[in-house]
Amino acid sequence: MQAFVKPDLSAGCPEPVRTKLIRCGLRRFMFKMITFLVVCLMAVQVIRPLGLPGLKRRKDAWKLAVGGLLLTLAASMIAYYSRVA
Repeated sequence: MQAFVKPDLSAGCPEPVRTKLIRCGLRRFMFKMITFLVVCLMAVQVIRPLGLPGLKRRKDAWKLAVGGLLLTLAASMIAYYSRVA
């Protein structure tokens, strides 16, 4: 009886495909980290204001949400245009 051997899924893939898969994983990780950091900053802002200029009150957490949205949009545009070129 032969032992089960896990197949190597990247064995038949040419090198550019493997590189593309790695880059895609890094992009997903980057977007998840941006989202996680913005949510953490918003939670801190609601619990205890950060005290930065423009973030003196608890209800200023929406500014962090808008900033996170713009940061995510900018990162996705950079990822898209770097892939096209």
